[in-house]
Amino acid sequence: MPLHLHDHGGEGPPLLLLHGAGRSLADWEATAPLLTPHHRVLAADLPAHGYSGVGAAEPWTFDSAVAAVEETLHAYDVPDAILVGHSLGGMLAAVYAERHPGVTSGVVDLDGMWWDAPESYEGAERAGRERMDEMVRAGGGQVAPAGYVEQQVAYAELFGIPAARAEASARASAVELPDGRWQTLPGSGGWS
Repeated sequence: MPLHLHDHGGEGPPLLLLHGAGRSLADWEATAPLLTPHHRVLAADLPAHGYSGVGAAEPWTFDSAVAAVEETLHAYDVPDAILVGHSLGGMLAAVYAERHPGVTSGVVDLDGMWWDAPESYEGAERAGRERMDEMVRAGGGQVAPAGYVEQQVAYAELFGIPAARAEASARASAVELPDGRWQTLPGSGGWS
């Protein structure tokens, strides 16, 4: 199933914007309008995140995430889109480009990284992806205190992110529980 996506419009080469772990496509709301004069801009909720995480049955892996990105690009008829990702989204963009040589016209990896480089690049890449798969799965469905959204807004404001945008992003990445606490999406079911 294609990822939940917001098409910001625009003219020119298509971009697919991918957010970081535990976040949502709302993180790109301020950036997208700056790009639409020169690009068609699409922003997606990663698998097991935001609205792509609601009712998710398949566990997070880079393999399943790459397949979801490919399906989304084909569903929107932009298979050659430039992938732009932050953190986990940047790593996913790089993995996608590596697995689809000659398909995507470029990739921008903002702050994505691998850890513990063994003796070979292939070993480092595999170890990093396995560790990131574990970290992403461990983060889903966590319960946060009642002040979670306010904490996220206060933290974002330290970086100059407007409160309204920070609040929208925090609310898109979690669901409020009956007792006022928050559970990060996708809750149970989308992670293994």
